[in-house]
Amino acid sequence: FYFEPLVRQTSTGLQLYQVAETNAKGNTQTVNLTEIAQLRNPLSFRFPTNSTIYIFITVYDSDSPGSDDFVRRMDTISFTFSSKNWSRQNSTHTRSDGISATVEFMYRVTDCDTNFEGLGCNYCIENYYNSDCSTYCEPQENYYYCSSKGQKICKEHRKGEDCRDCNNNKTGINCDECPDNFAGEDCIECKENFYPAGHCNVSCVP
Repeated sequence: FYFEPLVRQTSTGLQLYQVAETNAKGNTQTVNLTEIAQLRNPLSFRFPTNSTIYIFITVYDSDSPGSDDFVRRMDTISFTFSSKNWSRQNSTHTRSDGISATVEFMYRVTDCDTNFEGLGCNYCIENYYNSDCSTYCEPQENYYYCSSKGQKICKEHRKGEDCRDCNNNKTGINCDECPDNFAGEDCIECKENFYPAGHCNVSCVP
């Protein structure tokens, strides 16, 4: 027999990785793919975080002379990488005639994708947000904090782009002071002896 493993990554479109065409000597019911020199072990490839990987294995009976006989195709092996620790999985395929075949394999994450961290690479690093960890937001003291989706939320009394402006005519680093000659909760009233309303730039002491 010989085996033709194929790994398919589907999260960013159809991408095929033709791994190897490997020969198993003689007729056998058990083949250890890790002992076949032509097949790299372990297989290493890059893929987006949290994507599902599908493995297809096609088996042929090598006849000489004559054409090779197709034996079976195992195409329902799928898994999602979730940890840097080794995980083991078995997948059994049964033909309509009752004959079954089992594939056993191990897998793990070795390095996290950009801006991801954690044992399963399923957390964003600090100040990055959303499912793909591509949204950057770094909280700024006195200006804004970041929502769970990386949106800038202005602190009280602040507004505008990057929350640099104060609400209600207020001023100061914490937007809690009134401009000169203004008073009141919203800083729209004139202080005593300052006129006219809305300007408060003329002083008149009786």
